[in-house]
Amino acid sequence: MVSAKSVLLCAAILSGIALVSHGASVGSYMDYCPPGWTEFNERCFKFISGSTNWADAEINCENIGGNLASVHSEEEYAFIRQLVKQHDSSEPTFWLGLSDHYKEDTWLWSDGTRVDFTLWNPGEPNNVGLTDALEGNYKMSHGASVGSYMDYCPPGWTEFNERCFKFISGSTNWADAEINCQNIGGNLASVHSEEEYAFIRQLVKQHDSSQPTFWLGLSDHYKEGTWLWSDGSRVDFTLWNPGEPNNVGLTDALLGNYQTKQSLKKEIRSVVWDRLVELGIFVLPDVQPELEQGGAASSESPLIEEKEERPQPVTLSRFESLSPALYESVVGARLKICLANLHLEQEANERQEAREAKERAQKRAYAEACGIPHVQRSVSDFISRRDGGIPSNPDNIFICNGSQSALMVILKLLSCGRGLSQTGILGPVPTNNYFNMMLATAGSVLVPYHLFEEEGWALKVEELCRVLGTSRSHGRPRALYVINPGNPTGHVQSRESIEEVIRFATEERLFLLADEVYQDNMHTEDCEFISYKKVLFEMGPKYSDTLEMASFHSISKGPMGECGLRGGYMELVNIDPAIINVIRTLLSALGCSSLIGQIALDIMADPPQEGDPSYPTYSKEIRYSRETLAWNVRLAHDVLGGLPGVRCQPVMGGTYVYPCLHLPSGAVEQAKVAGMEADQLYCSRLLKEADLCVNPGCEYGQREGTHHLRIGVLTPTENLEELLRRFKAFHLRFLAEFS
Repeated sequence: MVSAKSVLLCAAILSGIALVSHGASVGSYMDYCPPGWTEFNERCFKFISGSTNWADAEINCENIGGNLASVHSEEEYAFIRQLVKQHDSSEPTFWLGLSDHYKEDTWLWSDGTRVDFTLWNPGEPNNVGLTDALEGNYKMSHGASVGSYMDYCPPGWTEFNERCFKFISGSTNWADAEINCQNIGGNLASVHSEEEYAFIRQLVKQHDSSQPTFWLGLSDHYKEGTWLWSDGSRVDFTLWNPGEPNNVGLTDALLGNYQTKQSLKKEIRSVVWDRLVELGIFVLPDVQPELEQGGAASSESPLIEEKEERPQPVTLSRFESLSPALYESVVGARLKICLANLHLEQEANERQEAREAKERAQKRAYAEACGIPHVQRSVSDFISRRDGGIPSNPDNIFICNGSQSALMVILKLLSCGRGLSQTGILGPVPTNNYFNMMLATAGSVLVPYHLFEEEGWALKVEELCRVLGTSRSHGRPRALYVINPGNPTGHVQSRESIEEVIRFATEERLFLLADEVYQDNMHTEDCEFISYKKVLFEMGPKYSDTLEMASFHSISKGPMGECGLRGGYMELVNIDPAIINVIRTLLSALGCSSLIGQIALDIMADPPQEGDPSYPTYSKEIRYSRETLAWNVRLAHDVLGGLPGVRCQPVMGGTYVYPCLHLPSGAVEQAKVAGMEADQLYCSRLLKEADLCVNPGCEYGQREGTHHLRIGVLTPTENLEELLRRFKAFHLRFLAEFS
């Protein structure tokens, strides 16, 4: 059920010229107005049309140097009404700048001037209607419901209590339903009275009497136990029974009418997501003991869990650098290092790496908030070498506890607003499953763009243009997030593709977020990783001096394989120094990143070179790791691609294969009956019957009607061979069962 907030075409009045607005801004009183503007009481006004809601109207005004008009006297109000009438006598309503958008019930003019004149009747505003004196002339934005007062509803919508409602079907979970509503300009409906609830139930019944249940906007999605309407309105009416919600069941009054989010912590299936993805995992409660015990109780085969990557750290980071840094007493003593079956005895004080690691630690308890300067310089040099000599400034390198922590800092910086002014981030579908959770935590919303599977998971600018145009009528898209090499898809962008994305982001003034953590996991000689920064600077000053960008890398991927030590960095490009200072402040509030993670990051950025004592062992391990991963990718691709009903795109980078499943209609129908996606059913059966744990594609987003699996291949080859053997046997049985 969709509740729309504003569909009325209204006029906007601007206050101020150029970058000047009346009131809070110095120099707001002017001696003249530019062409097209009208002067009144030393202020300039202009009539513009085309904004369907308050937020868009305010943005349009800001784009030409003003704000929606504020009113400070009856004479000024009469002038504004006359000005509107002169331009469009057929339109009795228009937007003004008064709203409580930023704080509930705190009414402010958007230009910052005092609220010293209103035409409210006694008891107004009461969130129900406008006074007779203001009707058809004032348009207010109340709370998160921007432009919620309307005179009509568009075709296909039904009006009730000055709100518009529309019934749409096809969403299998709360999150998809909310996104579908936002895509047509609304939110899942909120309910504020018994009359409204009765109206909604009747409206649903009229459209589909066979469907007793429907989604409404109430959930505790953003904070466990804190129930909010998705449109931002107050929770002033519920039909909970005493003691509800208790995450066990819904009240009789709500059963079949309210659908709300349950708690994963209580070990019951999440109704909101319709699958257990809140924490980025796929583990059904009834098979959790199997994971803990290593396999099904009835099975003698060990559990193989390849839903996540399992990189193995190299000897250099663990034994030869980190140990001396952590335990100063071992420096100068004899170290006995067991590497596989080879025992090496060497004087530790002869190892240059050990002495340097000790110096890096500098016996400090805390490091600088943005990173140890030596590590910042080391990372900066690494980036310059990678990009063929393009300079990198250490002051623009920020060290964090992993790339996700760095990305979270930027997302929080970009996130603001609610409703139609809320920050939107363009992100790929499919994408890593933690990204949506990060957006929700930061206060942004995902603006999904699809990758094109049949073309090797290509990223197309035409798709970016489509979703950007749609999203701007529902929010404020501010950034574009790309993953290269892709996760979970394994695609790698070409130079031409990267150039197109850079042009698009520059022209649309989007902040570019480049997730490049898999840059060292390349599998074919004919495909190379090219960083976004390298391409940006090779495109010339038009782009390299303009586009704001952050790129991310981590010690968790690639040859280091140090997932647990938590070390990563972001490099910022073309960011205003004032914003840099804000980022430093944010990082200071979070505390310094792990000292050990920074040392490991230093090793990744400045590995042993030929002639160094550790180089032979290091180079041998790195070569073996890369060759094994490349072999595993080819093996998985060939075996999976040879099975009936399985299609697998070439994997150029990363640590996963992501095959597409063409499942029989009987399996799809059985999944619907069970209340889950077909690939989720497949993975559940795979775990129970073959002791294989992989991830269903529904966790990462996928086109409607398609089904996928994500399988980690960063594992010993013998493990992968056993996985593929079991998978093939199960898959053929599964197809035969439903054929």
